Amino acid sequence: MSIGRNARTSVLAALIAGPLALGLVACGDDDDGGTGSSAESSAAPTPTPTPTPASPTDASPTDASPTTAAPAGDDAVVLAAATTAADAVPGGRLYSLDQVPQRWEAEVVDGDGRLFDLTVGGDGAAVTVDPVEDRDDADDRAERRRLLSEATVDPAGAVEAARTAVSSGTITGLDLDENAGRAVWDVQFDENAATEQTVTVDAASGEVLGTEVENEDDD
Repeated sequence: MSIGRNARTSVLAALIAGPLALGLVACGDDDDGGTGSSAESSAAPTPTPTPTPASPTDASPTDASPTTAAPAGDDAVVLAAATTAADAVPGGRLYSLDQVPQRWEAEVVDGDGRLFDLTVGGDGAAVTVDPVEDRDDADDRAERRRLLSEATVDPAGAVEAARTAVSSGTITGLDLDENAGRAVWDVQFDENAATEQTVTVDAASGEVLGTEVENEDDD
């Protein structure tokens, strides 16, 4: 059976249109898929959290406050005054130290037995009146040399020993003296007060020899 011309033309058109329609559908699917992938991959970035300022308690601790200076009557000040006085005279050693208002009056003896008077500030840190030699005779110088040669216990040792007898109170005097033919340190506490006491320390051994208590009723 023969097919007419118009029929052949319709069949040919259908054959051409079919693949073209399929190609357009495929292209449409690719475009949709691309659009979906792009949307999924372009998600909004997560915001970075803002750092929270440190509270005052997070700050580093400050340095400790300076140590408070020792009070004028503290043993450390007494010993500082003793050292300052002795260092003011070449080859000097403390012979006596007495507290007066705002200062310490000191006597220092050099290697030849010569005696020097001087003044140290109340905090014991510096000489406020320079040493002045006390003119005396050869016998006095010899006696001082003898006492100092026997005094193997220094002022710090004398104070430490005296504190075993008197644990409280303010040291107001420290003097090298002679007692029963031997060198001693007299460590005085609270001079001119109702609680005044004097502890006698053997300057050779550091032994406490006795404690004298001042009676406030004494004249």
